[in-house]
Amino acid sequence: MFTVVAVVAFYRQVWTFRPDRAGTVPSAVRAERLFQLIPILAALLVALAIPLIVG
Repeated sequence: MFTVVAVVAFYRQVWTFRPDRAGTVPSAVRAERLFQLIPILAALLVALAIPLIVG
């Protein structure tokens, strides 16, 4: 699994890198992504904790 993630990350960051689009991301966009990620991470945390609670 780790190898797949590493290959995908390498592909996205190296092979598809576009220097013309490189630059800083506005803080509003970063905050929006962070707030969108919070419920996903919370759901993942709950899903991983279910076996500990049930078992």
